[in-house]
Amino acid sequence: MPNMGDPDGPRGRSPVSSDRPRLEISASAGGSTTGTSIEGTSRTTSAMTSPLSADFRHEPEYLEPPRFPSLSRDTFSSPESKAHVKEGEDEEGAIAQPFQRNASPVMEYKKSKVAEYGKVGDQGVCKMHKFSLYETAMRYYLVGADVMDRRFRILKIDRMAEPGNLIIAEDEIVYTKKEMSQLLNAIDDGNKSTGGMKLKCSTWGLLGFIRFTGAYYMLLITKRSQVAMIGGHFVYQADGTELIPLTTSSSSRFKSDAKGPDEARFLNILHNLDLTRSFYFSYSYDITRTLQHNICLERECIANGVSYPHEPDFNSMFVWNSYLLEPAKAVLKNTYDWCLPVIHGYIDQAGLYPRFRKEVF
Repeated sequence: MPNMGDPDGPRGRSPVSSDRPRLEISASAGGSTTGTSIEGTSRTTSAMTSPLSADFRHEPEYLEPPRFPSLSRDTFSSPESKAHVKEGEDEEGAIAQPFQRNASPVMEYKKSKVAEYGKVGDQGVCKMHKFSLYETAMRYYLVGADVMDRRFRILKIDRMAEPGNLIIAEDEIVYTKKEMSQLLNAIDDGNKSTGGMKLKCSTWGLLGFIRFTGAYYMLLITKRSQVAMIGGHFVYQADGTELIPLTTSSSSRFKSDAKGPDEARFLNILHNLDLTRSFYFSYSYDITRTLQHNICLERECIANGVSYPHEPDFNSMFVWNSYLLEPAKAVLKNTYDWCLPVIHGYIDQAGLYPRFRKEVF
């Protein structure tokens, strides 16, 4: 091979010897490689060459890393497996899907005379993870579904209460999907004279209740995104909220909402607060306490034979909506089955994927 550099070589070195092994690649007219040959290569084998090989072959600079099976519950298994999922999204999506009920209420309600009801606290009945808010002329109905979308509960919120009063009826019966559909259809049929029952919105959780000078408002999480997973427990960020007054509409023939100047001013202050940044919550993990505390508590419950889920023990110092939860604690028996404690801070989690054998992470 001819020397293309300086005749004296760089820094006075001698030019490349013509006895150096030369690699020749022959190609066909179409441009595809047809074969290779190495000239001048010694046939003598050593400890670095295989005695079964006639020619010396260069080993690759990097070895291909071993492949391990991905974990079934690992949300950061590999970048290829998550290529079709956008960052910050979970499988259920950011917006909750409302409860789908059947269209013929009376006939189905009469067919099922014996309902297979359960009770709150029975084995297998856990917290609600998704909610649908329905409204009639005088009440709100908050329907909660578990994570498997198989068990449902309902919360009745009065819209006709006097200012300063919060009237909520918690139904402790756990319904199946068919039973809940029959119940909602019966409520719709009983309110036909006042406009029936309509879907107000779908939500991921209830942040609590707040009042200024008049009636109460309830604060709902309408959008979320998954940001981390700790020991199999998902942690979410609130991406959207909605404030709903517990009053009747202005077009209703019942008592309607009448906001004074002070009420409007306080509402504007609350609306200026951005609740879509740095607010986090979890359905099954206490993010208000440290990991060490949660592990020790879980071990203690197992040793004492306390079944899961056990009584929550949130640290109120880090619960941002602690004041909003006080009215719910006063009227609800199972407050944290419906309401979510949120923290204000920063949570991030990322996966590292080693590609080379010497990479440190």
